[in-house]
This record gives sequence, structure tokens and C-alpha cells, in this order.
Amino acid sequence: MNPNDEHSGKELIASTNQQLSKTPAPTELTQLNPPRVNPQLPKLTPLERAAEVIRYSFLRAEYWLSPEGAMRRRIRFAAQVWVYVVMAALIAPGITHVIKNVTGWTAMSAEIVQNIAEIPLGLGKFLLACFAVVILFRLLFRR
Repeated sequence: MNPNDEHSGKELIASTNQQLSKTPAPTELTQLNPPRVNPQLPKLTPLERAAEVIRYSFLRAEYWLSPEGAMRRRIRFAAQVWVYVVMAALIAPGITHVIKNVTGWTAMSAEIVQNIAEIPLGLGKFLLACFAVVILFRLLFRR
């Protein structure tokens, strides 16, 4: 074994642990920084300036409403719930269609099995009718 490989592996694990300890937990609030206007605003094109003003206005409103980041966390949670509901709403009709088709095929399969089970009974009745006709012809045309 190469001792350098072991050392580099330990460094990688240590750096990964440091990164994981620095990332905030999902339940923690992320402190927002006060919004700042782009210093190059006068040099931007009119469309870029309008976009920058809208961006700044939204960030300022968010900071004013919730500087500790609670609103951002609630909106993120609501968006996740909304995505799950939309996914379920899109998947549910497909599942319903599949279930309807499966129940239709199951009903047809049950009918096929029932018809196959009735074949011997129908065959017996048919053979009995044939023998009755043969006996009737013999009785009528016996001379």
C-alpha cells in the first residue's frame, strides 16, 4: 500500500466533515444579508436596469418582511408541498386508467375461464341431443 494514498484519503474525509458541519440543517434559519443595488446600475441597458430594479425590490421586500429568513423557509416548504401535490395530480389519472384496464382484463379473463369450464356441460348437452336425434330417427324409420 502506498502511504500517500492513505494520507490523501484522511484529508478528503476531514474536508468532507468540515463541509458537512458548515452546511446549515434544514430546520435552521438562514440569516439574510441586506440587499444592495448593483454599483454598475447606470451603465446597464434599460432592460437590464429594469430587471435589476425588480430584483432589488423583491430582495428588499423579503428582507423587510423577514430578515432572519423564516419566510424563505416557509415559501420553500410550501413550494415543495405544491410540487408533490402536482406530481400526485399528474400521476393519479394514469394509475386510474391502468387500474380500469386491469379490472377490465380481469373480468374478461374470468369470463373466458367460466366459458371454458362450461364447455364440457355444453358438449354433454350437444352429445345428448345428437343421440336423441339418432334414436328418434331409428324409431321413426325402422322398418
